[in-house]
Amino acid sequence: VASKVWQKCLNALQKELSSQQFNTWIKPLQVSDEDGQVLLLAPNKYILDTLTNQYLTRIKELLQESGTISVELRIGSQRIQQEINRVPVSHKKISANSFVKRENFYPLLELNKSFTFDSFVEGRSNEMARAAAVQVTQNIGGSSYNPLLLYGGVGLGKTHLMHAVGNSIADSHPELKVSYMYSQRFMEDMVRAIERGAMSDFTQYYRSVDVLLMDDIQFLAKGSKSQEEFFHVFNRLQEEGRQIVLTCDRYPKEIVGLEERLESRFVWGMSAAVEPPE
Repeated sequence: VASKVWQKCLNALQKELSSQQFNTWIKPLQVSDEDGQVLLLAPNKYILDTLTNQYLTRIKELLQESGTISVELRIGSQRIQQEINRVPVSHKKISANSFVKRENFYPLLELNKSFTFDSFVEGRSNEMARAAAVQVTQNIGGSSYNPLLLYGGVGLGKTHLMHAVGNSIADSHPELKVSYMYSQRFMEDMVRAIERGAMSDFTQYYRSVDVLLMDDIQFLAKGSKSQEEFFHVFNRLQEEGRQIVLTCDRYPKEIVGLEERLESRFVWGMSAAVEPPE
């Protein structure tokens, strides 16, 4: 039922919004049923915050027109939600965040399959970033493009390109462990690991991926412990020739609170600006 109602809402929003607005903020959402309400799942905090501030009121209006009374928006994916829903209520609090359950922890967030190089709208403002992203898929872990840093304002296509890299590598190299993550989730998982005495599981997971796609790295600057942990993860992946792709809303030198050792590492490889269209 939720999927049919949501599709009707999508059709209306597609007519009301520009293609860039719709593809950036609405299309990444997934829908699920939960206790009779429509549950909308956003892939990261950026999208969740933007939806909450700019689009959620209209989404609720459209869903209510179709008879839906209750709507909730949260971060997640259908796969993760299904796993949580299968856990008995008495065990949910422990199991949903258990690191041992989630090597299975992998992948914490799914790639958006609609974000590909073919669906990316290319122009003079982003052609260099797209070309660099394509190069990464053809030379995984190559020093010239490792890490690949995509930086620029909100809604310009950085996350789309990051997912395109992940999707392309996952399709051509299914044996590789491709992990999409955003920095806030990295910090949340680190805190949970510390609380549960599971830091070894935490570090083992992040150091075991073949391709790490980390969105919104500017938020790492909020904590010294998270910066320290990511510094070690970054070094290990670099040493072993694993591919790292990062996005940021500004050039690393402009991030207040970011440690110099991370600032320098983030620009070791290829840095490409994703700029507003002319």
